[in-house]
Amino acid sequence: MNEAFDPSQRPEMAPARTEEASPVAARPASAHSDESPVPAPPAAGTGPLAESAAAPEGTADGEGKHQGGTSEPDVLEGISGEALTALVEASSEPTGSLTGATAPEAAPATALEAVLEPGSLWELQSYIENAGDVYVKPVFNSTTTVEKLLEELSIDHGDAMSAEVYVDSPTWTAAAQKVQDALASTHPVALLVVRPEIGATTFAKRQLALAAGLERQVVLLDGDWQRLTPAQFPRRPGTGQLLELRDGDTDQLRESLLSALPRHAVALHEINSFLLITVTEELWAARKADAPPELVVVTLTDSPPAWPVLRKHVEARRGLAMAQHLEEHKIAGQVEGWSAVRTGRFVRDFLALAAEYDPLALVQDGVTDPVSQSSRTSYEEGLKRLIRGWSEELDQRLADGRSSGRDGESGRGLRPLTLEERCYSLVLAVRGSVRVEEAVEEGHRLAGLLAGDAHTAEESVKAKRPDLRGSFAGRGLQTRLRAIGAQVDESGAASFRAQAYGDELLVRVWREYPDVRRRVIEWVMTGPADQRSDPGGAPVRALTDVLLATRDVQGLAVVRDHASRSRDSAFAAKVLASAARDDSLGRPTRALLYDLAGKKSEEGQRLVVQVCTDLLEDQRDAAMTRLRRVADNGSPAVWDPVLKGFATVVRDPARVQWFTATLHAAYKRSGVSPGLCLGALALLGADTQPLADTAESEPTDTVIRAGLDGMFAKPDDYPDLFDALARWLDRRPSGAQYERALGVVWEVVLRHGRLGDFARLHKVLAGTVRADGRQPERDIVELMRANPELMSVVQLKGLSG
Repeated sequence: MNEAFDPSQRPEMAPARTEEASPVAARPASAHSDESPVPAPPAAGTGPLAESAAAPEGTADGEGKHQGGTSEPDVLEGISGEALTALVEASSEPTGSLTGATAPEAAPATALEAVLEPGSLWELQSYIENAGDVYVKPVFNSTTTVEKLLEELSIDHGDAMSAEVYVDSPTWTAAAQKVQDALASTHPVALLVVRPEIGATTFAKRQLALAAGLERQVVLLDGDWQRLTPAQFPRRPGTGQLLELRDGDTDQLRESLLSALPRHAVALHEINSFLLITVTEELWAARKADAPPELVVVTLTDSPPAWPVLRKHVEARRGLAMAQHLEEHKIAGQVEGWSAVRTGRFVRDFLALAAEYDPLALVQDGVTDPVSQSSRTSYEEGLKRLIRGWSEELDQRLADGRSSGRDGESGRGLRPLTLEERCYSLVLAVRGSVRVEEAVEEGHRLAGLLAGDAHTAEESVKAKRPDLRGSFAGRGLQTRLRAIGAQVDESGAASFRAQAYGDELLVRVWREYPDVRRRVIEWVMTGPADQRSDPGGAPVRALTDVLLATRDVQGLAVVRDHASRSRDSAFAAKVLASAARDDSLGRPTRALLYDLAGKKSEEGQRLVVQVCTDLLEDQRDAAMTRLRRVADNGSPAVWDPVLKGFATVVRDPARVQWFTATLHAAYKRSGVSPGLCLGALALLGADTQPLADTAESEPTDTVIRAGLDGMFAKPDDYPDLFDALARWLDRRPSGAQYERALGVVWEVVLRHGRLGDFARLHKVLAGTVRADGRQPERDIVELMRANPELMSVVQLKGLSG
């Protein structure tokens, strides 16, 4: 029951905004709710038409309201339907501005009492209109500084505990025991000092899952910070947290951070939570202070043995027979000493080779035909090259190309590639397979870019092609292509003999020539339209792989910036989504997206929406934060793709509860925002039941009411609002759910009091007949008839019109 309004009491302030430290324009919380600035709707079963709907057939109420009776002054006689719409459609004045007019005879007390009880919204509004010393929305120029909490990305417990591809080593076993003991202690914070490329993330996630068991959840702490402090760490009960520190610019272990960790550890222990921090050897060596004695520091510098890791992965992907096939080729001794990352790349390349040749079929007894024998020879050669790698060959081919001499150190006599040949090599490495003529054109375009030609428009690039006279006077084309290790078939298509060669070539170019990276990225992203438009094409894969392999955060920024300036973002969205899922580049990629979401760049914000809509499947919390940030910082022009992303989520009934809880938490922190309004609009279109029947504090109830309140404040920014309300009222189940939904809609419309809103709602509901026979249009008209103040305004508009 709503409490009577007491003008002597100051209105409560809405919760402070916590997402960013900034001056807060506080808004008053309603006297009707401790949680929301939107007044609460009637309880279930007591909606605005509950009394009239339940009236016995034939009574004055029943007949007067639903059968055209005259039990109350029929102020709307002759003004209903299209005439009512025409009368007030152009009006946008609040009804309160005309309450000084003489009202018609008061209607008998009806269902209006269910909405406007003594001391309710209308009484409050009337009081404020006549009291000059009451602020409707007081603004306090205070400043609230709040640390932005790190995001929590869920880690799948089953994946982290998967034993089919996990391999221990003696050093890992000892380190694991130390970590487990630390996380089970009274100071459950452990520091794990790791060497890159040894599989430390896999190790850390497994230790986290082991310590958490099935009773606690495990999360990865993520975010965009410039100076990390324990105040940014979330303190959620029953949670195992993993924080990975790799960035030399933002992840320094300052004395203030290290000294505060013991106190944070005690706080975590009290809520049955723990924290594991992985830090690279480089950052640990550069720390500004020693670790406090209460914290356990564990060092992990060795990769697990390569052959068991390789065997387990191949067996998990292709079965025991394929793993035994590799064992017969005595692979174990040839991969000894490989890092976990190099082993992973070998597994990837071998699986591609096996898919191409099907080695198990080739080695079967009786297979002696020439084609099979040739395929077997090619497969065996390819396997040897995968093991041996191309490092030695690339050392020679990428030597100083300005010299005409031959490098014969290896005995193979491979000479360094010229500039043109290096461009051709990159074309084949990125595209995989390409016709010879196109390889030449793309090689020249890349050479022009490296020379400084424009790249933003294809026509300007073609107008500045490099001088081809030297190329034409040189060796023939096929000779040049064979010189870079390519093969040309009879159809005129050129390609490298092995895709893995192209991959390794790109990585070597990236590491040996860092100054050309930006130009190469620009060249790839301005290539032929058919190549850019295929999200699964070779250029997308090649650029993604080289950025991930080299952990090139600056390269990701180039991809982001280039897509933000153009209208072709599908390519960049695929690259950034893959990077966001990578263990090493995930955090900086999500930071790039967070930063871009807050900038006033429509193309950039559309890129964020594309990426985050993809990430909603497996990084939903981080994706949701960035989608809301786009909505809150962008113009209505970018809201439609955000709304479509939200609609994709609520189409899955299993995700509606999470979606609503996320919006509710954001509302408690920051109040009504465009992101909340779009979320509420998506909920109105959900197939599941998006309005609680019970407690007023139900998150969905709060989100719907607050979102509607925000949208009715600026209805022109939400053109789908009234149609969505009409569909919603049409689809609500009969009885209490319909009454409650109708009460919420009526309450919000009445709160804002624009006659145009009443008219638009009446218009979109026209002709709607629910499955139970109820007509929302008539129900809204009955509520209008029952409000003497509203009808006073309608009557005056009719007389003045």
